[in-house]
Amino acid sequence: IGAVGSPLLAALIEGAAGESSLLPWVVPVLGSVGALACVLAVHPDPRDLAVVDPTVRRGGGRSPGELLRVPTFRTAVLAGAVGQMTMVGVMGVTPTALDHAQHSGTAISLVISSHIAGMFAFAPLIGRWMDRAGRRAALIAGCATSIAGALLAASEASALVIGAGLLAIGLGWSATFLGATAVISDITAPNERAGALGFTDLLISLTSAVAGLTGGIVLEAAGYGPLGVGLAALVAGALILVARLREPARIRA
Repeated sequence: IGAVGSPLLAALIEGAAGESSLLPWVVPVLGSVGALACVLAVHPDPRDLAVVDPTVRRGGGRSPGELLRVPTFRTAVLAGAVGQMTMVGVMGVTPTALDHAQHSGTAISLVISSHIAGMFAFAPLIGRWMDRAGRRAALIAGCATSIAGALLAASEASALVIGAGLLAIGLGWSATFLGATAVISDITAPNERAGALGFTDLLISLTSAVAGLTGGIVLEAAGYGPLGVGLAALVAGALILVARLREPARIRA
């Protein structure tokens, strides 16, 4: 809500603040306090709820190196990383590309807002569908949607078309990120799950850094269209591997 409605929210806060420069900083502090209250209210620790088998040890578990030798884990991490690269690589340079094409600030804000809505607004629906259709289906759908979105944005037809492409990329990212997280959760035991997801987040964050850097370089050297096509080809390679993935068997220990 904050991301999609931020242009309007910022204007409302600025109007309410008047001459005061304090109010815009009070709003995020109040939100953070509310979040902290929610965290403190979590009892018991979810880790303790996850350990349903008394024989499962709280410590230990497979190391990241051992997990990377599991094909299903590698494929899930790859799908999540490539989905992240596509999302960051396109989103990061879209405002600059639209500005160079003489689009208004309002149009740029709406395009980015539509992208963020695609990333988060439909996550509950995607998650429920994934529980019925399976993790593999979600990863395939996410990769395919990201490819379509990247190619649509690469057409540079108009701000509306680019916005539709960014929306699709957001949806694709949501499906691949949720799918990868679910796969890793399914194939890991409670005593190694947090470490596995933390390691995956690290790798995905590193791809974000790479995509953010190279996206600007490619935009400057070749243009927005070639960047979208190149990222679509990258996702297509990941899609081939995901299509060979077997539906993971869930570890319930």
